[in-house]
Amino acid sequence: MFQGGVIPDTPIRIPLRTLNRHGLVAGATGTGKTKTVQSLAEALSSKGVPALLMDLKGALISLAAA
Repeated sequence: MFQGGVIPDTPIRIPLRTLNRHGLVAGATGTGKTKTVQSLAEALSSKGVPALLMDLKGALISLAAA
């Protein structure tokens, strides 16, 4: 949020070398956690970076691949 409003489609840049640690995406229901993790996982995959996602509710099952 910025000044009380949401700015959709805001590009976020995170250097790949900083993504070698654990991460947690947390928030209230409906705040975009699943979409955020999905976008991050897809971006990492496109760069050849392995990612392990723990999804207890099964919201990310559509990302599964052999």
